[in-house]
Amino acid sequence: MIKANKGFSLVEVLITLTILTLVLTLSYQSLSVFLTAASKSRGDFNKAQSTSLLRVKLRASIRGMLDYYARNEDGHMRPYFIEVDNAIQYISVSPMVYSEQPEVLVTIKVIESEIDENQRLEVWECPLKEQMPFSQGVATISPNSKKCTLINNKISAETISISVNRVNNDNSLSTLPGFGQIEDVLTFHLLPQFLTFTFVSADREINWRFKTKIENRRKYFNMDGFDGNA
Repeated sequence: MIKANKGFSLVEVLITLTILTLVLTLSYQSLSVFLTAASKSRGDFNKAQSTSLLRVKLRASIRGMLDYYARNEDGHMRPYFIEVDNAIQYISVSPMVYSEQPEVLVTIKVIESEIDENQRLEVWECPLKEQMPFSQGVATISPNSKKCTLINNKISAETISISVNRVNNDNSLSTLPGFGQIEDVLTFHLLPQFLTFTFVSADREINWRFKTKIENRRKYFNMDGFDGNA
C-alpha cells in the first residue's frame, strides 16, 4: 500500500503565500486609507477648534478696545485707531496672550499667502508699554516682531476683508477738526461701533461681526481745559 503524502507540495505553498500576500496588501491599503482619513479629520477638528478659539479671543479683545488718545496727522487728539490697506491697529484692555498686561497693542492685517493664491489673516499682540504709540502715523501699522507675538496666521480664504463701521456709519466724523463739548465726544465717537471680517471662498462666505464697548475712559488724556482742538 502506498502511503499518502502528509506534506505540502511546492505549488500549494506558492498558492498559500500568494493569497497571504494579497491579504496583507489589502489590509495595509485599508489601514493606510483609515489613517489618512483619521489624520485629515483630526486636522480639520484642530483647525476648527483653533478658529473658534481665535474668534472668541478677538471678540473679547475688540470689546475691550481702549480710549487711548494720540495726535492724528492734523495734530488733533483722537482715540487711537488705525485703518489702512486692509489692516487695523488698536489698543485693548483684554489681552489675548499677555494676560499679565493691563493693556496691549493689537494689529490685525490681511496678507497674501506665499504658499497658494489665498489670503491669510494675521493677528499680532504686544504689551502696550513695549510699543506705546504717540501718534497715529500709518507707519506704526507694522508690528515689531521682536516685541510682539504672532497669535494666528492660519486662517485663510480666497479673499479676506476688514470693514469698519463707525458711529452712525458716517465716515466724515474722522475728518472733524475738533469737538466743542464733552457731550460731542460721547455722541460722535471716532472708535468703530462694529468690526466685520469677511472670508470669501469658492463655495461659501463667512462673516465675523464684533461690537465694541465704548466707555470713554480716556485713561491717557486729561480733559481739563479741553477745547476740542487739543
